[in-house]
Amino acid sequence: MGRTDDCEICQLMIESRTNPRWVADFDHTTAFLDIRQSFRGRTTLMAKTHFEDMLTIPEAEFASITQELRVLAKAIQAAFGAIRMNYANYGNIVPHQHWHAIPRYADDPCSGADPIEPANVENLSDRQYEEIAAEIRRAL
Repeated sequence: MGRTDDCEICQLMIESRTNPRWVADFDHTTAFLDIRQSFRGRTTLMAKTHFEDMLTIPEAEFASITQELRVLAKAIQAAFGAIRMNYANYGNIVPHQHWHAIPRYADDPCSGADPIEPANVENLSDRQYEEIAAEIRRAL
């Protein structure tokens, strides 16, 4: 499957470590902070290989990806003291398999409900993204 030129996630993988939102590389995935940090530490784990549907990922690779998601989630939780982690995999907007790891906090804007994005979320500076990513890397 490899990478495709018209996939924004495939293109993001090319610049991975120069991007201030880069968190970590694993065997089958790369993690980047979500540009929206309404839930501090919200990270997207992206398959290194271009798969448009989760069902097309070979079984052994999918098992490894699931383990990498667990490692990432534990690091996010340890870095920021999240009380719970939420996960999402849609594929409706960007047809490249990726998983959202969303830390939840007792005082977050949607405590006890689905993590709905507030309308007024502002992007952070590159330095702020780098600091959050570094906190997660220290917990890996």
